[in-house]
Amino acid sequence: MPVPIFTDIHPIEFFDEPTCECQTKKDGGGYEDTATLKFLTGSELPRSAALGFVVTDVNGNSYLLGSLEAPRPVVECEHRSGVPSGDPAGFSYEIKHVSIKSMVPCLI
Repeated sequence: MPVPIFTDIHPIEFFDEPTCECQTKKDGGGYEDTATLKFLTGSELPRSAALGFVVTDVNGNSYLLGSLEAPRPVVECEHRSGVPSGDPAGFSYEIKHVSIKSMVPCLI
């Protein structure tokens, strides 16, 4: 059942093709998801906020990664200067979220 999003959503402009994958593994008596979102953008994301990410797939389905409560996503940022062959300068992000359910269907 999709959950509603009751907060502001700020679109992130990205270069190339972002990727989002979710791996599920058996952990003792239950299951654990690890969702990984990767993208390259020209702007830096806020560092002090508890971030959540809404990802919309090619079929128009939206998923929430993270929330205000723990466990929060781990956000890794790499500042890239670009190369003359055409790779753009910007910020490369890798977001990982580990939880019982990491990609929660949502309504935006």
